[in-house]
This record gives sequence, C-alpha cells and structure tokens, in this order.
Amino acid sequence: MFGNERTFRVSLNIDESALFQEEIPKETHQLPFGFASGALHFQFEKKPTQVKESKINGLLELSSMVFMLSVVLLVLYAYLFWHLVPVQDFSEQTIWEGRGWYQLLGIQVTGGLFIVSMLKCMLESPGSISSELRLQVEQVVGNRYHVVMTEELLSKLQAKDRKRSLLPRYCKTCILVKPDRSHHCSVCNYCVLRMDHHCSYINNCVGLNNYKYFINMINYSALASVLVTCTMWEGLLLAWENPKNTVLFQAVFGIVYFANTLLSVVLVGFNSFHYYLILNALTTIEFYEKKSVHFEVSPYHQSLKSNWLAVFGTNPLAWFLPIKPNSSDTLTFEKPELSAFN
Repeated sequence: MFGNERTFRVSLNIDESALFQEEIPKETHQLPFGFASGALHFQFEKKPTQVKESKINGLLELSSMVFMLSVVLLVLYAYLFWHLVPVQDFSEQTIWEGRGWYQLLGIQVTGGLFIVSMLKCMLESPGSISSELRLQVEQVVGNRYHVVMTEELLSKLQAKDRKRSLLPRYCKTCILVKPDRSHHCSVCNYCVLRMDHHCSYINNCVGLNNYKYFINMINYSALASVLVTCTMWEGLLLAWENPKNTVLFQAVFGIVYFANTLLSVVLVGFNSFHYYLILNALTTIEFYEKKSVHFEVSPYHQSLKSNWLAVFGTNPLAWFLPIKPNSSDTLTFEKPELSAFN
C-alpha cells in the first residue's frame, strides 16, 4: 500500500524537554522527528511502576472517600433530624402542607441524583487507549525497550490527533501511542482518554467517558449544599432558642451549618470553574498547562455551543441527568485550522 518502505533507526538519548516548547498541550514523550511513510524504529527506557507509592496512594484514596461520605451523611442526618423534624410536624399535617415537605422533596431529589452520579463516576471507566495502538516491541534489554511504529499503526490516528509538529505521542509506561488529550495517570497506572484529572474522592480518573457524570455529581452536590444552607438556618435558630438542648448539641449544630455554608461557596466556585473549562474546550490539565505554554485559545475550541455539546451530548433532556451522552469518536477531537496554534 505504501510502496517503497523506508526504515529509520534512532536512539532517543536527547533532552526531550527542550523540544517543541510551543506545543499544546506540552508533552515530554514526543518523537523528535517526523516521517511520511514506512516504519520507525526507536528505543527508550520504560518507566517503572512505583509499587510503594501505589499503596500509599490507595490509602489516601480510601481516606478521602471515607471523609467525603462521612461529611455527606452527617449533613444529611442533621438536615433531616435536627432541622426538618422540629420545623415540620409530619404527623399532623398532610402532604404538601408546610414548607418542610418541599424541603424534604428537594433534598431527596438532589441527594439521590448526587449519589447516582457519584456511583456512575466511580464505576465508569474514564476511557483507556485501545490495545490496537500498542507499539510493537522488537527487543527488551533490561529496562530498555526497542520498538517499531508502523504506518499501519499511525493510520489509526488522524493528523489532528498529533501535535503541531504532526508527530505522534507515546507513553513510556504503557508502551502505547497516545491519542490527542490523553495522559498517563500515575495513580491508576494507565493512559486515560481526554484526561481531566484524578479525583481522590471517587477513587477514579475523570476522563472522556465519565466527565459528564462528574459534572452532574458536582452540580447536585452544590444544589443540595445550597438548599441546606438556605433552609437549615431556621432549625438552627430553634435549636439555639430551645433551653432543653445542651450547649454541646447547639455548638455541633452550628459547626455543621457553618461548615456546610463554606462548602456551598466552594462547590459553587468549583462548578463555575468547570463550566468555564467546558465552554472554552479545556481540561483541568490543559488549563494549568496554559500558564506555562502560553496560548490564548484552546486548539479544540469551536464555538460555545459545540464545546457544550461535546461534553453533554445533543439531547437536552439528558444534559443534567446521570445519563451517558451520545459521543462520536473517542480518539479524535475537532480542531480549527493550524493557524489557531500561532
């Protein structure tokens, strides 16, 4: 198919960090030359997996998850039994009589959708690179891998899946060619498609397949937290005015309320940040790389509508529900003309 095959052999004993300083996003695992056809032979030292660090990270992940669940359960318990029960007499008033019923419905809906979104975000794979993009290993000498990258392999990636130099990216740990916007997660120990960040609170990476679930999760956590802040103050005042309550209970109730108020501000800000990223076609990783690479507009930016639909899908009824969006190709991302890089 490709006619006269050309073969290149080179050893990558160079300072890769000095190459392609203006590329977006910045990567160090980049082939330092291009080719149009044939096969490319090269070698590199495989990055080992840090087993000790993995165990430590596992304990930190577990601690973060336990802390988050403890906070959620404590706030929910306080809202139901310290606020709603004293404020609303559910035994005497029929349904929809009294604002307590509406508050109970609100916390059930937002809390339920938060839990479903969190579970989907935790259990859904963020998206891994297909084994079809694995580099062909010719020889292994110690920790040094001699591999070959064929044009057949590269044909699976479009030109827009490479960087400004049109050169393919590869991972020294997974021994894979990396599509655009994919990154290796040192905690999960594999390359994630359109990686946004690794979240300790869900013990999972946030990537292409579960990013919408993550947005749904922080949406409903913010809504639930704001609902608690805007309504639980009445129960707090009743608790402080009731002489039967101990000082310790009143103090704990106050701490829970004001801690939740602070959490509401943080969650609203965190939501705003991620909506900024969505509308500007950025991931969290690309946002921080933007500071060092110095580019004005994301190379994946099309329009506000296109950027929104790329994350939430084309069905408006599913935008704010923990439902998987309809997406196209998991390996390619639309880009404007190359002039946008300049």
